[in-house]
Amino acid sequence: MSVLKDRANFNNIIQGLRHTRTSDDNIFVSFSSPRAAGAEQTTRAQTPRTPPIIRLLSEISNEEDLMDSSNALEEEFGGLPSVLLTPTSPNDAKSSKFNILDSSSSARPKKKLRVDNHGSKKLSLQNKLQGLTKSQLINLLDTLVCDRHPELEEEIQQLVPEPDLQAMEARLKTLKRSIYKAFPHRGSHVGSTRDSFNYRRVHSHVIAFKKECIDQGNNLVTSGLWTAVMEYVLMAWSNVDDLPTWDNPAHNTSKSSCFKTLAVQFQQALSNGSFTIQEYKMFQTRLEEACSINKHLQPCLRQVNEILN
Repeated sequence: MSVLKDRANFNNIIQGLRHTRTSDDNIFVSFSSPRAAGAEQTTRAQTPRTPPIIRLLSEISNEEDLMDSSNALEEEFGGLPSVLLTPTSPNDAKSSKFNILDSSSSARPKKKLRVDNHGSKKLSLQNKLQGLTKSQLINLLDTLVCDRHPELEEEIQQLVPEPDLQAMEARLKTLKRSIYKAFPHRGSHVGSTRDSFNYRRVHSHVIAFKKECIDQGNNLVTSGLWTAVMEYVLMAWSNVDDLPTWDNPAHNTSKSSCFKTLAVQFQQALSNGSFTIQEYKMFQTRLEEACSINKHLQPCLRQVNEILN
């Protein structure tokens, strides 16, 4: 339709040119007088010049040539989409544009994601277990073994590893370093480094160390792993001794509480556990070193000496 409309416009232009065409277009030599030549130049100057494109179109004097040229245009541009030619209305142009976009989008293949179901099940179970708290994991194992599969209890007890005392020691050392990092910089405070001013700066870190030291020992006592309890007490003993000793005796309460609680935990392990003679001798040597640091373990050392004698 757009091609037929362009051809109709083209015919109208040609018909208008035919009516305005004159017979004075041929070039000739005038032998008239200068006055007549001047008058002729004045009339030519007043006549408007025809644009080149109009003169080109005016050369087509035969209607058959016009039809041939329009047919050639139709054959050459007939295979192109109508959106590239003159649209009949603005709505047609919009609709043709969206049709081209829709066809290109529909022809585009869609990508499919591959999911490994077997691997996702393993990861989902692992993630769920990592998100549980310690008490939730204990309740889960208790329900699984004691309530549903009691025959697995002995096998699981054999597979349970010993407590990781290195991780506990690393935790205590980290808290101990945080205490000394909280001290004011040198030169910012005049006076003793163990006075009340510095104690107030590190008080919260001292309380955090005390809580972690006592809680880790209580967890081992609750589990009934008596050998691990004695090992933990002797390991934590030296870390507690590294805490600052303050000028005011009231500020040393946290340090003294750690020593007393660790001594009680060691006494419980010594009373409830069963050890060999070699283990008693090994604990005897280490208790003597611990008593040189603090006297709260002396009752435990006397009990070990009585057992060996």
